[in-house]
Amino acid sequence: MRILVVEDDAVLMNGLQVGLSLAGFTVDAVAACGDADAALRSTTFDAVVLDLMLPDGSGLDVLMSLRRRNQMTPVLLLTARDAVHDRITGLDAGADDYLGKPFDLDEVAARVRALIRRAAGRACPILTWRGITLEPGTMIVTRAGEPVRLSRREFTILHALMDRPGQILSKAQLEEKLYGWQEDVESNTVEVHVHHLRAKLVRQRHDPDGARHRIPAGRGQRMTSIRARLFFILMITTGVVWMSAIVWIYLSTRAEVERVLDARLIEAARMVSSLITSQEIDPRRAAQMPALGTTTHASYERQLSCQIWALDGTLVGRSDAAPAAPLTDSRDGFSETVVGGETWRVYAVINRDLGMRVLVGDNMRVRDQLVADVIRGLALPALLVLPILAGLLWLSVRKGLAPLNAMARALATRPASDLSALPDADAPSEIKPVIRSLNGLFDRVSAVRAHERDFTAFAAHELRTPIAGLKTQAQVALGSDDKAIRENALRQIVLGVDRTARLVRQLTDLTNAESGELRHEEGGVSIGGALQILADDIEQHYPRTSRVLICAELEPVRLSVNPSLFMMSARNLLENAVLHSPRDLPVRCSLQKDKRSIVIMIDDCGPGIPEDELPRVRDRFFRGRNKALMGSGLGLAIADLALERIVAELNLENRIEGGLRAELRFDESLLAGSGRIFNMQQHP
Repeated sequence: MRILVVEDDAVLMNGLQVGLSLAGFTVDAVAACGDADAALRSTTFDAVVLDLMLPDGSGLDVLMSLRRRNQMTPVLLLTARDAVHDRITGLDAGADDYLGKPFDLDEVAARVRALIRRAAGRACPILTWRGITLEPGTMIVTRAGEPVRLSRREFTILHALMDRPGQILSKAQLEEKLYGWQEDVESNTVEVHVHHLRAKLVRQRHDPDGARHRIPAGRGQRMTSIRARLFFILMITTGVVWMSAIVWIYLSTRAEVERVLDARLIEAARMVSSLITSQEIDPRRAAQMPALGTTTHASYERQLSCQIWALDGTLVGRSDAAPAAPLTDSRDGFSETVVGGETWRVYAVINRDLGMRVLVGDNMRVRDQLVADVIRGLALPALLVLPILAGLLWLSVRKGLAPLNAMARALATRPASDLSALPDADAPSEIKPVIRSLNGLFDRVSAVRAHERDFTAFAAHELRTPIAGLKTQAQVALGSDDKAIRENALRQIVLGVDRTARLVRQLTDLTNAESGELRHEEGGVSIGGALQILADDIEQHYPRTSRVLICAELEPVRLSVNPSLFMMSARNLLENAVLHSPRDLPVRCSLQKDKRSIVIMIDDCGPGIPEDELPRVRDRFFRGRNKALMGSGLGLAIADLALERIVAELNLENRIEGGLRAELRFDESLLAGSGRIFNMQQHP
């Protein structure tokens, strides 16, 4: 977008050129009406930023000449002459917008973009075309939601092309968008920028394989879905429990199988020994005895093998599946040996009457297969059930989180002004604390909004009044030739300025005290010194008011409190006392000890506060019947709030002898250093 800036101030012209260029504009600048008229006749600009007060005439002349030629170029008047009639005159002369000096550069850029957009017949500030999105205000370009980094020149070319989709722009037209008068243009510069622009947009769209660029979900990314978290936690927990159960079943099954098969080995060995003893088995024909423990299950056939050995080491007989080598060298009981590369569990029985040793053994491979078959029979159904379990868990989690989703939808559709409580009668017990916390937050926000609304309304009203008085008195002073009237008006203006300044200071103090944004200060405060500083300052600002007397007993007292908050409270109380007291009667500051409290008393000789108004005088902007001319209704409210922040009390009471007594009551523990109060009267 190419614009013309017409400004005679060199510093301002340079600032506009640089600033608007950084905002994406191509800027030409001139300093006179003649140069501006010539530029507008010879060059096409998207917009004009025009000053009115130029060395060779008025910018209005340039504007009206432009409109007489029926040129529709948008014009923004940028001038120090921003009075109402000046703005009306400029707009009626053909200007599209008017902005007074001083201004914000970003606002100038935004207004120029808006003018250009309206001139092109577009309402939306964002340009889109075939998946490409261009935001002129931020100079951000995205393709399919992914950012594309462009230089300023590339952005300008893309902006020009997207501003006229479907139209062919010549090289000369693009050069006009890219370069101002003072810039040199190389012969192939536009081609280079277009080439880079195409490369970036195509690369952004596809990778070398033609696939869309995606950011992989790699390390460092968090699982943000509560539903997914719960699902995976439940699945992991279920898996851990399942695996623990399988391990336990495996171990317990193996132990039970070992116990049963060992008992079978003992029984078989003893049975063979008993049969030999009873001559049911002839040792001489034992070599032809059948295998023990056969079964119809092919995997478990020939489970037991039996050998009969003479005690001298001669093999008397063996079963069909038994190896020729001894199953064990152990003389008696259980043992495990490796025979022929296989592990055997063997039980030996010695028959000393016949001189025989009976060995009965189990192949451990058969035992392991038996245990594996048991575990397989348990695990396979579990694996088949696992997808069903996962689906049930997902549905359960989804169902369990449905109240949260409902609450989120209710909050999403609720207008910002609706701070009513969320219903919790039918909510699950786990969600009720969240709902109650949200309702509590709504209540607090509503209270704060109401407070801010009231505060803003009162503040605006209180500020509007002195400003209106200042304007009125100024008009009186300007419109009158009477010296006395003018002097009185000026005095009233001084008083109004003082009142406004005090009100602004009090509003600032009140805001700081409420927000707690006062800086932390160490060391406490010297009461006598602080009051004296305040008294001198008040006397300087209000020279025709009552004086402040500070009793000597206050001089050595030092309190461990925030000095800023103490000074804030004391200043407002002293100002209130001084403004209400007769000029010839002083305001007295004194000290007393009351039980376990340190009390600072400020006594004035004014009219006091009517008893019916005492409960309300600390309300903000409350001004009673005995209000002072300089009063704003904030002094006592600020003092009360500041003392509350430093854990002190403010008591107000009318004195019998007339006037008002303000008591600042501090706990004795806040006294900096013990025994620092000298000659202080003790009060019951």
